[in-house]
Amino acid sequence: MKKNLLLIVVLLSSLLACKKDTTEKNTDRIVGRWIVEQVSEVSYENGIEKQRIENFAQNDDQVCEFRKDGTATVNLDGGNVDVKWTITDSKLKLSTDEATTIDFDVRTLTNNSLLLEYEEDVEVQNGTTYRRTIEFKMRK
Repeated sequence: MKKNLLLIVVLLSSLLACKKDTTEKNTDRIVGRWIVEQVSEVSYENGIEKQRIENFAQNDDQVCEFRKDGTATVNLDGGNVDVKWTITDSKLKLSTDEATTIDFDVRTLTNNSLLLEYEEDVEVQNGTTYRRTIEFKMRK
C-alpha cells in the first residue's frame, strides 16, 4: 500500500511540475515591420466571390510597423498614419487620435504572413447581398 501511495504521489508531482505549452499570441506575432505585397479588391454576391482585382506592390513603400506598446505607423495608401492597435484572434482594430477607428478581419497571421480584410461596403438589393472588401496581403 505504501508503494502504491508513493507511486501516486510521484506521478502527481511529475504531472503538476510539467510546464504548460506556451502558444504565441496574435499580439506577439503582429509586432514588427510588415510589407504590403498585394492589395485585392474583392466583390461578393450572397457570399460567393464574383470578382477579384489584384494589385501587386511595386516597391516597399506600403508598410505597417506594429510596436509592442500598442502603437503603429501604417502606410496602406501612400501616407504614414500613426495609430493605436488592438488585436484578438479574428479582429485588428486601428484607431487614430481623431477618434477614427478601422476594423480589419484577420484572415491569416503567422510569424511572417499576414492577411487582413477590410469590409468596404455591404448592400442588399432585391434579396441579393452585395459585399465589397479590400484584402491586404503582407509579409515580414
